[in-house]
Amino acid sequence: MKLELICLGDPGKHPTIWSGTPARMLTEFRKDAGLAVSYGNISRFKLLKKLAFLLFHRWEFVIGGTHDPWMNFLYERRMKHLARRSEADWMLTVCDNFAPDGLPRDKRYAFYVDCCLFEYFKFLEGAPKWRSRYEKFYLNKEREYHGNADAVFTQNEWTRQCLIDHDVIAPEKVFNVGFGVNLKPFTGEKDYGREELLIVLRRGTEHYKGLDLLLDAFELLKERRPQATLSVVGTTSRTIGGVTYYEGFPRSKTVELFERAALYTMPALREPNGITYLEGLANKAPIVGLKRFAVPEFSGYGKWGFMAEREDPRELAALLDDALSDKARLREMGLAGQKFVMERYDWSKVCRNMVDIMKRISGRDTL
Repeated sequence: MKLELICLGDPGKHPTIWSGTPARMLTEFRKDAGLAVSYGNISRFKLLKKLAFLLFHRWEFVIGGTHDPWMNFLYERRMKHLARRSEADWMLTVCDNFAPDGLPRDKRYAFYVDCCLFEYFKFLEGAPKWRSRYEKFYLNKEREYHGNADAVFTQNEWTRQCLIDHDVIAPEKVFNVGFGVNLKPFTGEKDYGREELLIVLRRGTEHYKGLDLLLDAFELLKERRPQATLSVVGTTSRTIGGVTYYEGFPRSKTVELFERAALYTMPALREPNGITYLEGLANKAPIVGLKRFAVPEFSGYGKWGFMAEREDPRELAALLDDALSDKARLREMGLAGQKFVMERYDWSKVCRNMVDIMKRISGRDTL
């Protein structure tokens, strides 16, 4: 079987694109002797993307992406060009739902995605006049693209269910295959009594990743637990006692902080997936988030994580205080969460499952 990955970028030159997902998938697929694997870059519009982002970023839409109404036509032309020149049996679009009308039908098309943005829209702030028109445009494109797909692979069950509930794809075409965690599990003994909290993010994502909310809650938590500390990786913000910022440090420092953390705390307002939740669990750190998107699934519906109902610092502070109050419970949750991650979230298993599904569909369609 011949497989071509269609990426929003060049994973050969930039292996960290989308948290390293395309590069890791290429590595795993190439281990399969029965596969001939190649990749194509659908994103060739850097200057236009930068201009669109500068003009519209404050509305937090997917500016510069394939569903961007200002650039959608260019992406569709690029995809058709790649499909016409490709010798692949399957074209797998990584990071996006994308199979426009007019593609050659001598091959099959699949997506690998982590969210449903039309559900994400509910949590956007502000309401520009054209937003409802944009959402309608986006949903129509989703139905077109999914109508042309032979399979859709999701990173979480929330996304799979979303696609089904919004009637954009038949249930038998969508598969929750998960994703891989890009670090080794922590096998040492963790000291939950140190009450160390951790959040990992990038500069520019502080608000929607929940850092602002977390800092407000942490100030309240310190009144009850002056010994608690918070490590923030990837950015800096306001000075608060007990908070340490790590921006520009190597990955080894992040791994060290994961190993020390008693709780991984990312109360994200708008994070549909969140690989760092599972990186926390791989290091025996129960997770804390808001009860939305994939967080309930990743927390085992409360078995190895804590969820706040609202974007409220007082509620979050009380939740953190309760979580830290029982160290034996934290230890049990940490072990259970690590077991959950290690059994499911492995790139070799994920890619093997995707290949098996594609082969099964190909075999079924040729009978």
